[in-house]
Amino acid sequence: MEEEKEYLPIDLTRNKSFRTIEEAIDPLLTPEVRAIMEELRSNTIVSRTLARMRVQAGLSQTEMARNCGFTQPRISGIESATDDKLQLPVIRMYCAILRKPFKAVLADGTKLQVPVPTDYSLPGRRKPGKTGKSGGKPVTA
Repeated sequence: MEEEKEYLPIDLTRNKSFRTIEEAIDPLLTPEVRAIMEELRSNTIVSRTLARMRVQAGLSQTEMARNCGFTQPRISGIESATDDKLQLPVIRMYCAILRKPFKAVLADGTKLQVPVPTDYSLPGRRKPGKTGKSGGKPVTA
């Protein structure tokens, strides 16, 4: 016999609109779920930043993959990974392709900065700005 599931009641009489999905589901979240969501947010700061930089540059994941010499699923994996899974060369590649300087502050306060390279082509990779047969968008400054 199938077990009955318990559902939280939703008051549809308010007919309220929400700006974000987070705002809509906020009243339904338990403290445990909130803690898990906050932990996930804090563990994906770098990967979410890489995705935001790519979007702000006007590139799709497919176009970024083409510029990196990766596949689109690999770009998706990078942008959804927890920060502890990201590798520094990949982060630097994103910065180089998107023409952003790489800056980091270590736990001891040491500041690192790698300027945008003037020749940002990478060995074995396509130079950003060139489009292939598919006519993808070039990276522009």
